[in-house]
Amino acid sequence: MSGWRIPLTKIDLGAEAEAAVVEVVRSNWLSMGPQTEAFERAFDGIAVSSGTTALELAMQALGLGPGDEVIVPSLTFVATVHAVLRCGATPVFADGDPWLLPADVARRVTPRTRAVVAVHYAGVVRDMDALRAAAPGCLLVEDAAHCPEMRTLHGDVACYSFYSNKNLAVGEGGAVRARDPDVAARVRLLRSHGMSATSWEKSQGRGRSYDVAAHGSNARPVELSMALARIQLARLPAAVERRRALVERYRAALPDLDDRAGSHLIVVVLPHGADRDAVRAHLEGRGIETTVHYPPVHRFTAFDADVELPETMRLAPRLLTLPLHPLLTEEEVDEVASTLKEVL
Repeated sequence: MSGWRIPLTKIDLGAEAEAAVVEVVRSNWLSMGPQTEAFERAFDGIAVSSGTTALELAMQALGLGPGDEVIVPSLTFVATVHAVLRCGATPVFADGDPWLLPADVARRVTPRTRAVVAVHYAGVVRDMDALRAAAPGCLLVEDAAHCPEMRTLHGDVACYSFYSNKNLAVGEGGAVRARDPDVAARVRLLRSHGMSATSWEKSQGRGRSYDVAAHGSNARPVELSMALARIQLARLPAAVERRRALVERYRAALPDLDDRAGSHLIVVVLPHGADRDAVRAHLEGRGIETTVHYPPVHRFTAFDADVELPETMRLAPRLLTLPLHPLLTEEEVDEVASTLKEVL
């Protein structure tokens, strides 16, 4: 249970989700199986164990590896960049506001550049045509962790997260969509140790034995998560509509603040010179939870990249994420906004 009076995020799975979980428990089949297959049909994608593994498997399936460079933003969750490293490629940070600036992407393209990762930050789908023009001939990977409602594939692959604070929340889970059927088949193969038949398929008589056709890993989803995912997927359109309405209410209440908001997050840009830590402490004192999306990845100790990203560093210290979820009330939005204006 959250101790916050107005938490950053909140979910209420309800009786329908509880019944779905009970059905899985009674089935005695807990690993990837019928719930996974049903969700994949409804979502039109390949289910995996997390958004992180979605990125990793997608990049591996695209053939990215040692010697390749992949252009990434710094204002993203670290998993975006870790996925590049996990497939043996080299991340190249480009500037953003917080979305990648096509002109800066074009400036960082080299003969070794194989891909660009576009993060649909806050749930705003970016202009993929501009990125494609900035890096002609390169693969486009969409980090769509913030917008599972995005049904149109703009790049070569799109990767989704179903983490507990996402629009489609199941705890842990993710999915991949791929333009090329061969890439999709490769993701399916890699998610279960490169085996040609899964345990569920063998139990259904779809293969008595199996071959190992690739060096994969265990990225299989579990049936409990997939049962929840099916329920959450049906609720997703209404949940996204509610979030967007609340974002508009925030904007009306905070007309003097710029924002980077979409269907997943309400991220405001504090005025120049504002002490973000003091602002957060004031809100915390009123029981209002906030966070930061995101500390720049290139400044973390594990990376410490020697790169100039002026727009990123201009914006990053001023970003503040406010509460946003379908259960948030209009009155709570008004209170968060008035408290923020009070401290500013």
